[in-house]
Amino acid sequence: MIKNVGELYVTQVEFQKALMDQYKLYLELADRLSARRMLANTFFLSVNSALAGGVFLSLEKIKQIDLIFVVGFFTICICFCFIWWLVIHSYRQLNSGKFKVIHDMEKMLPYSCFDYEWELLGKGKELNKYFPLTHVEKWVPLIFCFLYLIILCSL
Repeated sequence: MIKNVGELYVTQVEFQKALMDQYKLYLELADRLSARRMLANTFFLSVNSALAGGVFLSLEKIKQIDLIFVVGFFTICICFCFIWWLVIHSYRQLNSGKFKVIHDMEKMLPYSCFDYEWELLGKGKELNKYFPLTHVEKWVPLIFCFLYLIILCSL
C-alpha cells in the first residue's frame, strides 16, 4: 500500500518505521520534560528553603529593620512562590499536551501502552487509582507563601 505524504510516496512499512522512530523521539522528549520539571522544582524548593531558613535565623534582626524593607522582602518571597506555582502549572499543561499527542500516535501503532495505562489509572479522575503528582506539587509553593504571610503578619 502506498500513501501520499505531501510530495513523498512511502510504503506502509516505511510509514510504520518513520512513525515508530518519531514515537520513540517523542517519548524521549516527554521524559526530558519531566526531568526539567523536577529540576525546576528542586531549584524553587532550594531557594525557598534557604529563604525561610534565613528568615527564621534572623527573626530578631528583622524586627529591628525598617518595615518597608521587610514588607518588600516578603513581597518578593511571595511573588517567587507565585512564579513557582505558575511554572508547575505550565509544566502540567505541557505534559498533558505531550501525552495527548502520544495517545494519538499510539492509535497508529499495534499496541497503545500509554493509553491503556491511563485507562487503568482512571484517566486521573479516580484518585484511589492514581493521585496526580501535580495536586501535591501545587501545594508546596502555596505552603511557603502562607508561611511568609504568617511571619510577615507576626512582625
